[in-house]
Amino acid sequence: MPPFDQHLDKQFEWSIADNDNRALLEIHRSTISLHRAKTDYSYPTIRLPHTLSKLAGLRTRIYQTVHAGALAFLVVVSPLCEAPTASKKVIENSDKQPESVAFTRLPFSKISPFLPYFQSPRIFTNNGYLYPNTNVNEPQSPAELALSFTQEELLSYTTHRKTGLAKKSIQWLDKASHLFWLHTEGIISKKNLDTLRQYVVNKYTTDWSKSKVLSFAVAFLKYLSKTRLDTRYRAYELFLERPKVLKERKRVTNRIVTKEDIESVLTYIAKAELEGRISHYQAQQFTGFVIFSTYTGQRSMATASKLIVAQFREALKMDKPVLLITAKQCKIKFEHYCPLHPAVVAAVKPLLEGREDDEAVFSYDSFVNFVRKDRNEIPLSKINSHFVIGDLRKFAEQYGDIIQWEQSNRAYILTHGVSGVEWAHYRHPLPEYVYDVYMRYWRQTKFSTA
Repeated sequence: MPPFDQHLDKQFEWSIADNDNRALLEIHRSTISLHRAKTDYSYPTIRLPHTLSKLAGLRTRIYQTVHAGALAFLVVVSPLCEAPTASKKVIENSDKQPESVAFTRLPFSKISPFLPYFQSPRIFTNNGYLYPNTNVNEPQSPAELALSFTQEELLSYTTHRKTGLAKKSIQWLDKASHLFWLHTEGIISKKNLDTLRQYVVNKYTTDWSKSKVLSFAVAFLKYLSKTRLDTRYRAYELFLERPKVLKERKRVTNRIVTKEDIESVLTYIAKAELEGRISHYQAQQFTGFVIFSTYTGQRSMATASKLIVAQFREALKMDKPVLLITAKQCKIKFEHYCPLHPAVVAAVKPLLEGREDDEAVFSYDSFVNFVRKDRNEIPLSKINSHFVIGDLRKFAEQYGDIIQWEQSNRAYILTHGVSGVEWAHYRHPLPEYVYDVYMRYWRQTKFSTA
């Protein structure tokens, strides 16, 4: 028997012949304690059973690995290193020692999650030594390995991600989740992820759409690595990288929206009412939405669609009507005041009659469907394209250059470029001054319909 084994009690003895096939043997359970060697310096300590106290003083090597999906450490004891004199005294008086003695000291306080992913250490002896080794028949890379997950885990993660998101974002999460399961069916492997990535690259033309699906897949792998305590899942992110594309730099946007284009939209709404394709109330709704979004430049889906009747009623009580838009109603979570032009007041007042305070003012979804159905009937004058709802906000920004809208007031109302220190810690415009500055530039702006 090797000298190393002579120090162990009989219950821990094993033969060299069958050691390579021996499973890990649990000999003790303890809590990692913190040893403070001096002020502002401490390190974790793991204690072994009292029956192994004769190992004190021997040199060790400590390897980090993964066992049963959890972080694990392999302690290799060198049998050729004699215990120092002080340690021998400890061994001689081992019967007087407490139940456990400090044995292993971790050489680092921060554990890196990216140390060997795919090594599954086995133990064998050679002249009394213990060495970590890997079986050549076991998978050694993510290209050869396959990991599993359940559909319940995927659905649980998807549900968690959808909390508090807008309808459009939820639709993309559902789509990404469906595609991930469709191409993996619970097995994460290089082949399955390559198939998923290739499908996404071929199906979607915009980099934004590709990013939605692939980013979801990467985030789910990260989720699995945490819930299963298995860092190997993170290695598969390599196969989900978005394709590199050479983006064309543009000095300015190529989409131009003019005052004549807005008037064409209003005219088309009036024409649709005369032809009986929409009701009078729908015409009021659509006109009010266009007028409000054009004069204020607020985001259509993130802000305008969430405004409620009570907010407008409160604003119309003021001599200088100003709408308070809350952080929840702003895409960038920026609470701000939005002045209401007299034309906006006239267009919105009919929409408030006989309605509850908590009702949404504008029928956003109805207007979206109207525009999509008839989009080819509303062309833009300066470019070869048709009107989309996002053009309303774009007009406010572009028309602001024509009327020389003051930059600070414009940035505040449109919530463009308000993430700097001056906005976070210094500026706080009062509602009456926001209204005065705004009306100085927009007062003479009016739209006519044919």
